[in-house]
Amino acid sequence: MVMAMPFMETRVVSSLFLGLAPVCAGGMGSLFVLAGFAKLKNHDTFLTLLAGYRLLPAFMLEPMAWGLGIVELLAGLAMMSGRYVLWGGVAITAMLVIFALAMSVNLMRGRTSLSCGCTPGITSEFLSWKGVGRTLAYIPLAIVPLYGQPMAMPFIWCAGVVAGLCIYLLWFAAYTLPKAQPALGGR
Repeated sequence: MVMAMPFMETRVVSSLFLGLAPVCAGGMGSLFVLAGFAKLKNHDTFLTLLAGYRLLPAFMLEPMAWGLGIVELLAGLAMMSGRYVLWGGVAITAMLVIFALAMSVNLMRGRTSLSCGCTPGITSEFLSWKGVGRTLAYIPLAIVPLYGQPMAMPFIWCAGVVAGLCIYLLWFAAYTLPKAQPALGGR
């Protein structure tokens, strides 16, 4: 007769989180570093987009545009660093919730022609419930790194972060590069 061993289940889950934590940290950290950098680099574009959401008073737009880019950049770096994962994870999770709420408010207002504002100057996806769902789906990926042990296993953490970075860059390239067109000869 085979007996269930609950402690083994816990070990398996714990090992899964230890392996996924740095990969998620690399992926989510990369996403926020790139988004923050894009918001800072294309400040005027992002400022216009932020104003278009009509959620903030005019006097808050300029500081919010700069502040959000900086916070995204720092939170992404914190997430990948291994040292400040808690700060990065909490900040990224909070931003994701706020972004989903901001998109939802504008969708309920019928304002679907706005850009999501994820990475100004790079992509221009319009608001949709699919985008809100994707934003909410990122939340578990931002929470998983909180269960990692970057200081106990720095090599594994670094390798996982690099793997997460690579996965994110592949997804980003596939998402933003133009789709291949069939050749004109028809072969």
